[in-house]
Amino acid sequence: MIGQQFVRFNVKERFILPLFVLNWLNASVICGDLFFHKFDRHVAGNGFHRILTTNIQFDMSDSGRWEHSFVSMETIPSGVFIDVDQLNKDTAILSEKPFDVEKPEFKSEEQLIFVYFSSQKNNHHSYNANFAVPIHLRYHMPLLSESSTSVILPAPTVLVKLNGKGGKVTAPCDVKNISQCHWEELRFPSSQEMSAIIMTLPVGNASMKFIVSLVTLMWTLTGCVILCYKIVKYREMDQQHAA
Repeated sequence: MIGQQFVRFNVKERFILPLFVLNWLNASVICGDLFFHKFDRHVAGNGFHRILTTNIQFDMSDSGRWEHSFVSMETIPSGVFIDVDQLNKDTAILSEKPFDVEKPEFKSEEQLIFVYFSSQKNNHHSYNANFAVPIHLRYHMPLLSESSTSVILPAPTVLVKLNGKGGKVTAPCDVKNISQCHWEELRFPSSQEMSAIIMTLPVGNASMKFIVSLVTLMWTLTGCVILCYKIVKYREMDQQHAA
């Protein structure tokens, strides 16, 4: 199973990594010679098909310690799935197992994925990294008293690849999951703490179950009666023509 061992290892690591947060000018994050200024993450669109967009702005020195490669470790809840065929060429996803796009929410489980993306240089030390992932909400169990429900997309853990050893996290170098590289987990101060995204979607009304079932049964029986009548009628017409 692709990345299964890596998934289990890093779930443990994320809870034991020490927190290094320093104040720098406007509360930017310092990770060695890597200075973060902005982390923006939001979901665009309505209904069952949406776009998860992430944008990171930071300064990076030319010390050669960092590579311009990042991975976002995302926990996808049971109410969401990702169609990897919709990803653009600049975004790659490594997951423990493929998403079953047919299952409803109450038959699915949350899944850990790794979104690999790169950065673009704006000027001498300023960089920008962004990626967009199409996400789809699954159908939920009907509710008795509510017409909508919420799906919570937890905040991700963002890792930056080191050029050499020394990182606190060891993870696959890329989506091919062939070799291991050293990564550093990025932390944000409380003023810029990443928060979960809450999405609302409509659900069926369970109180209408009896009426809907009764009407469906009536129309099904009506269709069967009409179909049987047509079959018998055309068979009699064929017998008359044969005679």
